[in-house]
Amino acid sequence: MKNKPIKQISKSVVKNTILNILDSIFILSVHPYLNSSIIVCKVAVESFFDLYPNEGQEFWELLEQYTPKIKEKLLSSQEFRQSLTITFETLFRTREKKKRDLIKQIYLNGYISAEDRQNMNLERFYRVAQEISLEALEYLKFIVDEIIPKKEKWAREEVAKMNRENREKDDEWWFKRTMEGKPDSEIITQWIYEEYNPKSQIVKNRIPNLDDDKALKAKQWEEETKKYKQYNEIASELVALGIFRTIVKDGGMGSGASKAESFTEFGLRFIDFVRSLSLEKD
Repeated sequence: MKNKPIKQISKSVVKNTILNILDSIFILSVHPYLNSSIIVCKVAVESFFDLYPNEGQEFWELLEQYTPKIKEKLLSSQEFRQSLTITFETLFRTREKKKRDLIKQIYLNGYISAEDRQNMNLERFYRVAQEISLEALEYLKFIVDEIIPKKEKWAREEVAKMNRENREKDDEWWFKRTMEGKPDSEIITQWIYEEYNPKSQIVKNRIPNLDDDKALKAKQWEEETKKYKQYNEIASELVALGIFRTIVKDGGMGSGASKAESFTEFGLRFIDFVRSLSLEKD
């Protein structure tokens, strides 16, 4: 008897549905000695559903939506058992709901949807999702929503200025290269300047009497400094997590070297899962 896809086994959204699936995989497995992972997974499922019953049902509904993307062969594979096991274990051990939502995004939009699942390091993604602070996670969401579109707009404008004559590569190639050549931290610090520096025209338009009020101007300088300090703290954490990498820039003749930060390849993949995350206050 072949193992049926998840959606055909049961339409009910209950804890026992997943447990029954695990039992069916256990029975159908041709490698009984590997089934200890099923037992571990069942414990994790029991614990997660008992602790977060509503979230358990929501996650199951989402998993059902992704069922067509799961090959029938995968359902009874050791790979799928292991992925399900570490996912439920991670969800059970993660206290913050926002982080649990991120873990679900990683599993559904990353692992389940990937063609090369074997090459996706779920353990690394889950570790970072658990270890990242909520402040850094919220800042990443801000970067995704505000900074990256600003950087993309700048890169498109730069490519448009280029001379197209005798150019072998197309605009998309140059766009990607331009994006890679500009540290993300430069766009962030530019945004901070524009939004908080008293000399910024945006700030002057927002606070018309700024130049005539020394106390107000001092407060604005203080606010800008606070924003730079916040970013520096976040950047240090993102570097430690492997989301950012540090770049040392040569300042040129007569100038010292400076550092900047840009996303790593892992970081770019990680923010794909942050992109659709809701970080509204609970």
